Amino acid sequence: MSKSLSKHSLFIPVLLCTGIFFCCFGAGAIAAEADQGVVDLIIASLEQAGFYDLSEEDPFSLTAIIFLNNLQAALLIFLGGATFGVLTLFILTTNGIVIGVVWHMMQDEGGVVGFLVGILPHGIFEIPALLIAGGLGLLLAEELYHELKGRGDAGQVAQGLGRTFLLIVIPLLAVAAIIESFITPQLLNMVLFGA
Repeated sequence: MSKSLSKHSLFIPVLLCTGIFFCCFGAGAIAAEADQGVVDLIIASLEQAGFYDLSEEDPFSLTAIIFLNNLQAALLIFLGGATFGVLTLFILTTNGIVIGVVWHMMQDEGGVVGFLVGILPHGIFEIPALLIAGGLGLLLAEELYHELKGRGDAGQVAQGLGRTFLLIVIPLLAVAAIIESFITPQLLNMVLFGA
């Protein structure tokens, strides 16, 4: 851990991001249960973003697409700290809601087991990566606030935060993309279709 990051513990910001993410997950699931319109809205949004067209891709291309998509999201979450954390928290909130809606949708398909098989293998890498990116974004926001007050150096701290992003977040996203492309579809086929 870099000197500039050593005084900035990631624990509390990541814990805060985790709480927000899972509260929004719950809110998404509850909203989807209460109103089918919420589900339809999320499906339309995902289709517009091209997520439903990925099933035709070969696993290697799919890995690259998923990795780059998640890297873009993680970068926005991290660099969103430059908006004093507003963009960081907005993206974490919307991702939590979307995954909560997906949880509800998968209850009809494969139940809890189907959801866990479809999310857990890659999610244990992807979700922590996004939460760590969120923690880094909140630390960046905090340092910008301190610099405005004349008590910090956001540029120096941002370098240390960026190194942490490169060393932790990017490898987690790479592993998640590989698992999501090569392993998750096989597991879903076994659980949902007995293939």
